[in-house]
Amino acid sequence: MDNLEMICALRALTDEVRSLRHEVLRLSERNKENALQGRWLTMKEACLLLRVSRSTMQKRLADGEIPFGVKRGKSWIFPADKLERYASAC
Repeated sequence: MDNLEMICALRALTDEVRSLRHEVLRLSERNKENALQGRWLTMKEACLLLRVSRSTMQKRLADGEIPFGVKRGKSWIFPADKLERYASAC
C-alpha cells in the first residue's frame, strides 16, 4: 500500500469515526431523556442539576420562577423532565 492509498484509507476511517461519534451522542441524549421521563428529583438533586444553592432554589420557588415544584410534607420534589428543560433554557 503506497502513501496515497494510506492517506485515503485514513480519511475514510476518520469520517466513519466522526459519524459513529455523532450517532453515539444522539443515542446518549435520547437515553438521558428517557431516563428522566416520569422521574422525580429531590431538592438536593434539583440544586445539583441547576448548579444553585438551596436558598437560591427556595427563592425561585417563592417567586414562582419554578412553578412545577411539588411540596410533599416538608420536602420539595421536582419532575425531572421539566427541570431539565428549565435548566437548558437558563
